[in-house]
Amino acid sequence: MPRMSTTSRWAAAALTTAIDGARRPEIAQLPAGHPDVDVLFTFMRDAELRFETLRLRLEERTWVATGETIRIHELLLRHPGGARVTTIHPQDATPANHDVWLSDGETVRTYRAGHRLGTDRPSRSRVAGLDGRDLPGTSRAYHPRTNLPANSLVETFVHPAGFCQNVLATGACRIAGTELVQGREAIIVESLHPRTIEMAGDRPDHRLVLAVDRETGLIARLEERFGRVTSRQVTATEMAPDTPIPDTAFSLAIPSTAAMIYCPRRGLRSVRRPSRPSSEPTGRRPPGPAGRDGPSRAGPIPSCGRRVLATGSPPGGTAAPRAPPGSRPPPRR
Repeated sequence: MPRMSTTSRWAAAALTTAIDGARRPEIAQLPAGHPDVDVLFTFMRDAELRFETLRLRLEERTWVATGETIRIHELLLRHPGGARVTTIHPQDATPANHDVWLSDGETVRTYRAGHRLGTDRPSRSRVAGLDGRDLPGTSRAYHPRTNLPANSLVETFVHPAGFCQNVLATGACRIAGTELVQGREAIIVESLHPRTIEMAGDRPDHRLVLAVDRETGLIARLEERFGRVTSRQVTATEMAPDTPIPDTAFSLAIPSTAAMIYCPRRGLRSVRRPSRPSSEPTGRRPPGPAGRDGPSRAGPIPSCGRRVLATGSPPGGTAAPRAPPGSRPPPRR
């Protein structure tokens, strides 16, 4: 059995090599045989720098008390900035079984078909102060060439630097051998009892097993195990770097009946809700005569999704009744 090779924690996620202002992989190709864990993590860190476009399809299977759950994650990526992530729930046979995340590097658009909800917002800027040379390696973060949804599987598979530094390296890592995953050679890495985990994984028999693509450095398979039982498995069923992707793949058509939440760069805008049939209740009080009750007090819907009401109005949107002039308040009981 190969010996455990992580005597010190790998903390080089933020270190990148630049030549003439352009970022380049520090390790162009892995040496023959089994590399050291630190060498493999460095190779994985620069995975996205080895291609200009990428088609990736992930099949996620989880086993819980209610049974097996399957989700499909499809990624279309084109440097710099262009990315489309589609999450599909195959067990839901309806046309609304998917969510879409689309970005051009400046604007992020999303659409959740199950809720008929779309968003359109500026891309999040990077947190300032993470590039200080005086910071330890574990406090510095990797800066991706093309942003992907935070804390998502596609983010972990394509940008594995943070995953290697903050999760895998906190456990005892070793190279377990090589294997073919979907016809591509991969290197198997095991991390025994990583410390950066959820509470459910705080067990001595918990381990993560990865298959790393030897050509690109992308993660080809990720398994989470408790003893001999696999609780989660994510496999890259399609991995096609530098494949042509048409421009139409980075467009998103949101139905006109969908509710839109739009947060501009400055200020707050209201939500555009789809129009309702006249037979459905609107939750608004019909306007009274001019100079008496005035128009309905139900205001616009802010981006938080809650209706803004005037002072004294109940949550339903109907104004509280007013006492006639000159009347006295009822006695307290």
